[in-house]
Amino acid sequence: MSANIELGSMRRGKQCSYCDRSFSRSEHLSRHERSHRNERPYQCASCNATFSRQDTFKRHQSRYHSQSIESIPRQESQEGPRADLPIYVQSHMTRGPSSGFAPVTRDEVESTTAAQPPVFDPTELLMDSPILDSSISGFGFPFISISDQFGDLTEGAHEYFQADLPSSCFMPPLESPLTPARPLQITESSASAWKGPFIISEQKHRRLINEVDMVAPPQIPNDFEVPTRFTLERLLNTFAECFLIYVPCIHTPTWKAEEAPPCMILAMASIGASYHDDDKTSLSLCRIARASIKKYLELTPRTIADEPLWVLQCLLLVMINGSKSASFQNYQQAISLASLLMEGIRYRKCPASIPEPTEGDVALLEQWHKWIELETIIRTICAIYVYLSALAVNFQTANGLCNLDMSDCFLPCEEPEWMSTTPEAWLGSRQSNFKPPIRFSAAMANLSSPQGTPPLSLSTFGSYVTLHGIVKQIASLHQDVWLLDATPTLMKRFELALDRWRLCSEQNPEFHASTRYASGVIAANALSLYRQAYVRLYANFGPLRSAFATRSVQTILHSMKDIEIIISGSSTCLKAAQCAIEALQTSVKMGLFLTGSISGWHRKLMFNLYSIECCLFLSFWIREQSNRLPSDRSPEENDLVKLTQETLTEIDLDPTLATKPFSIQLIYAWALVFQVSNASGLHGIVAEALKTYADGLT
Repeated sequence: MSANIELGSMRRGKQCSYCDRSFSRSEHLSRHERSHRNERPYQCASCNATFSRQDTFKRHQSRYHSQSIESIPRQESQEGPRADLPIYVQSHMTRGPSSGFAPVTRDEVESTTAAQPPVFDPTELLMDSPILDSSISGFGFPFISISDQFGDLTEGAHEYFQADLPSSCFMPPLESPLTPARPLQITESSASAWKGPFIISEQKHRRLINEVDMVAPPQIPNDFEVPTRFTLERLLNTFAECFLIYVPCIHTPTWKAEEAPPCMILAMASIGASYHDDDKTSLSLCRIARASIKKYLELTPRTIADEPLWVLQCLLLVMINGSKSASFQNYQQAISLASLLMEGIRYRKCPASIPEPTEGDVALLEQWHKWIELETIIRTICAIYVYLSALAVNFQTANGLCNLDMSDCFLPCEEPEWMSTTPEAWLGSRQSNFKPPIRFSAAMANLSSPQGTPPLSLSTFGSYVTLHGIVKQIASLHQDVWLLDATPTLMKRFELALDRWRLCSEQNPEFHASTRYASGVIAANALSLYRQAYVRLYANFGPLRSAFATRSVQTILHSMKDIEIIISGSSTCLKAAQCAIEALQTSVKMGLFLTGSISGWHRKLMFNLYSIECCLFLSFWIREQSNRLPSDRSPEENDLVKLTQETLTEIDLDPTLATKPFSIQLIYAWALVFQVSNASGLHGIVAEALKTYADGLT
C-alpha cells in the first residue's frame, strides 16, 4: 500500500498553492488554482451569467443574445457564500464563528469516508484504454489519443456548477457521503410542489444553458441550441420508457430532475434523442455531458469509489450512448471510460445486508428511502457489470471484469418491488412476494451445483447478471490457450450451467419476454444472450466480434468469410441449432423485420447484436443438413429443418431470393432485421455486411 501511495505522489507532484491538492499535469493545476482566485471577469448584461474567459462569453453572447453586449468586469464580493463557486468548493466549506465560510480540513473530509484504495486522478483513467487497444489491434486503425480529444475541451474547470448540487438525486435527497445522516421525510408542501420526476423548471433550464456555455467542447456545432424545457422533458420520458428498462438503476418514482446534476440530465436526454432518430442532438448532448462530468472529476477531491452514485450512472450513460454509435471515434471515446467505471465499482462497498421492514420507532417512509439507497447501489454496480460484460461479448474487448470481485454483491430485487411508488406499496410487494436477498457468489455456486440441487429463484435482473457471469467464463475457452486440453470437460460443465440457469429463470413467474411484464425487456435480452452462449460453446466467433469494434463493413465482411464451423451430430450442436432458430423466431414474433414497426422492441440495446452468432451458425447447420437425405437425419434434425423453412416463409424477402438455398435466405432474413431496426447506426453496418456476405455465397 505504501508503495502505491508513493507512486501516486510521484504522479501527482504538482502542488496547489492554496490547498493540499496535487495534480499530475500542469494544466489541471492551473485550472484548479483559478478556482481559488474566482476569476470570472465577464458578465452578461442580459442574463447575469458570468464567465472566466472572453471567448466563452462571446460565444454565449452570439448564441443567446442578438444585441451587442458590453462585457462588465465582475467585482469580487467578500460577503457570504458564493453561488458561482464550484460545487466541490461549496461542499467543503462550513460556516465559521462569523459570517462567511471556512475551509474544511483534509483530515475532516477523510474522516467521513472509509479506507479505500490509493488516491488517484480519475481523469488519468480517461487517457488510456487497454480495453480499446485489445479490441482493435490488427486492423490497422489509427489510434486516436483520448488525451488529445480531451485537450480540445473548453478550459475553465472551476466553472463546473452554478448552484448547489446534491450528492444524490432522490426526492427527498438521501444521505451524502460527506454530510451527517438526517431523518428522511416528505412534507406536504414539498410533495405537492413535486409535479413529476422529469419536470424541468425555468430556473433549472437556465442552469443547463449556463452549463452548456461553460463546458461545451469545440466539436459542438455553432448553431446548436439547448433543447427547450418541454423538449427536454419529452426526451427524459423517452429515456425512461425506452432505455432505462434495460439498465434499471435509477428509481424513477423518487428521482427528481430538478435536483439532478446537469451532466446527468444531458446524458439521459442524449439517449432519449437517439430514440427519436435525432442523431445530431443526441451526439451534441452526449459530448457536452461527457465534458461536464470530466470537469467535475477534475475538481472533486474524492476517489471515484467515493463519488456519489450519480457520477457512475452518468459515466455509464455516456459510455452506452457512444458505444452503440456507428462512428469508430465515438465508440473509442466511449469505451475509454470502461477503466474508470471498473475502478468505481471495484472499490465501492456493497451493502453488508438488506434490512427488512420493521415496526417500531423508525418510520416506514424512512425505511423505504434507506432501502432505495441500498438497492440503487446494488443495481448500479450490476448495471455496470452487465454492460461491461456486454461490451466484451459483442466487441471482444479485453475482459477487465476478470479482476472484478462481485461475490459479495447482492442481486437486484424484482421490478414490481423496485418500482413501488409509495412506502405502503413497497411494503405490500415485499410481504406478498418476499424473497431473501441472494448474493452473486451464492447464485453462481448454485448454477454450478450438481443435478438434484434445488434451483434458486432469482429476479429477472438478477438472472441476467448471473448469466453474464457464466458467459464471462465461457469466453476464456477461446482466449486461454492453456485450457484447450480441458475444453471438452469445461464445455460440458458450462452446458450444464446454462441448462440450470434456464431452469432457475423459469422458476420466476416474472421472467417472460413480454411487454406485459415490468422486466420483459430484460428477459428478452437475457434469453438472447443465453442462445448466443450456447452457440459460442460450439464455435469461436471472437475474431468477428473484434471486427465489429472497427465499424468497418469490409473488415466485418472479411471476418465473416474467415469463419469455419464444423457441424456434427452431437447433442451440443443440436442444442445450438435449436437456440439459433429460436433467435430467428423471436425476431419474427416481435415483427422486427416489418418496416414501420411501432412495437419498440427493435430498439433493443444489445438484443439484435447477440443474434449474429445464431445467424451464421444456423446458416452453416442448414447447409450441412441440405447435403444429407432426410432419411439420414435424426427426427430432431428433420423437425428443425422444417421449422426453419416455415419461419422463413413469415419473412417478406425479395422474390428474387426465393430461388436461393435456405442457408443463404437465412442470412438475408437477418440482414433485413438489422436493416429495419437501424436505430443505433451500428445495426445498419451489420446489415450491409450480412447482405454483402450473402451475395457472395452460392
